[in-house]
Amino acid sequence: MPSCNIIIETKEDFTKLFSRALIEGEKYNAQINGDSTCGGFKVKALGSIYKGNYSTLGNRLSITITQKPFYIPCSVIEGLIKNFLGS
Repeated sequence: MPSCNIIIETKEDFTKLFSRALIEGEKYNAQINGDSTCGGFKVKALGSIYKGNYSTLGNRLSITITQKPFYIPCSVIEGLIKNFLGS
């Protein structure tokens, strides 16, 4: 299954962003490991498992989705992430 590679530029402090992600993740029983610079995640949503990892460099957030349903396009996932970030 192809992965999704998403790069988002943000002005938000990554420590604050990570704190928000942890709070939101709790609502969905997400497993998030790592810190504000890099890590991985696993979450069940819409009846499917999504897995991936993330890293930050400067003002860039790089996310790789390594597991997702084949019928969910990367563009939809990217849009949801950008909506969460307010980008």
